[in-house]
Amino acid sequence: MELLCFPLMGTKSQRCMTRRFKRNGRTFGKVYHYVPQRRLVLRLAEQLSLSESQVYQQVFSERLQILQDLYGLEITKADI
Repeated sequence: MELLCFPLMGTKSQRCMTRRFKRNGRTFGKVYHYVPQRRLVLRLAEQLSLSESQVYQQVFSERLQILQDLYGLEITKADI
């Protein structure tokens, strides 16, 4: 699968996409659920000529692929 959205994101968005666990205070070790900001989705939709729902699907499928590449195939769609 080709990465369309990930290269167009900023550094902070890319770091949030690759994060698996929360890193603040008491919640360290809990699963981190990534939700892209609306500004990012609108910008990517404009740049890629896709609808917002297509951008959401693309971002989450890219996130699944990236996490599987980084952490192994034990990551499933339910973990995202």
